[in-house]
Amino acid sequence: MVALPVASSRVEVSTLNEELRGKLVHASIQYSNPLNRNAVLKNAPAPEAIRPASLPGDQGIDLPLERFALPKTEGRQDSTARQATEDKPEAETAPEILASLRPLARPATEGVSPHLSTHGAGVMPVPPVETLAPLVSNRPQIRPAGLERRVVQYNRRWLRNVAARDLSEQEACLATAIYHEARGESIRGQFAVAEVILNRVDSRQFPNSICGVVYQGVQQGRIGGCQFSFACDGNSEALANRSSARIARRIAQVMSDGGNRALTRGALYFHTTAVNPPWASRFTQTTHIGAHLFYRG
Repeated sequence: MVALPVASSRVEVSTLNEELRGKLVHASIQYSNPLNRNAVLKNAPAPEAIRPASLPGDQGIDLPLERFALPKTEGRQDSTARQATEDKPEAETAPEILASLRPLARPATEGVSPHLSTHGAGVMPVPPVETLAPLVSNRPQIRPAGLERRVVQYNRRWLRNVAARDLSEQEACLATAIYHEARGESIRGQFAVAEVILNRVDSRQFPNSICGVVYQGVQQGRIGGCQFSFACDGNSEALANRSSARIARRIAQVMSDGGNRALTRGALYFHTTAVNPPWASRFTQTTHIGAHLFYRG
């Protein structure tokens, strides 16, 4: 083996470093000639393609359905509960659950049908959202007729807008009582008298018809003894004042059609402030409207 001079060794190492630096510079895209960059890029090794992982039996991205199992109970479980769990049938699959829910839904748009996946049997159908509209509306249901009454506005303008119709015999008796007992009162006062008459019809203490209540106690050829004074005072029952008669008929129509009874709070009796009958002390006064005091039995 021949030993080389020190100077010669330094020259060779320097030359080697320069050659290596030149190769690195030429291999760098940043310091390379723009005309040669495409060649440099072509010569670069291509990265290895990334292969997505797949599960056994998987095809594409559609995974086989898993059965819905009952949740496991942590801790100790007695033999009775364990036996009941073992005796339960196998849980339903997702398609079976969806099929059981399908009668509860209906298509919201005509011509729209569920989209089904075609990757193998047993794949869960994927219906669009718009096809599962609920059968039952979220709006509140209408209350029963017996619990809901027509809202009444106690003013002449509202009353004039009520479409008038021919009255029945019972409604005519109500209009006659309103006219003779309260035509000088306000609209509220006339509605209040109508309420008392209808409250009596609903009560077991009085006749079960409007005409029976209005003419209770009437005897041929006898003056007095009636529940309503006009019925046996000997005067004509004709509705002479057309304006007052029109109001009385409309009030009778509205109340017969189910008008709300909120003025008298279930009163069955009334009298004017000009008198003080002895029976008034036995009942509870509910309200005072105009020239009338109203009582509940």
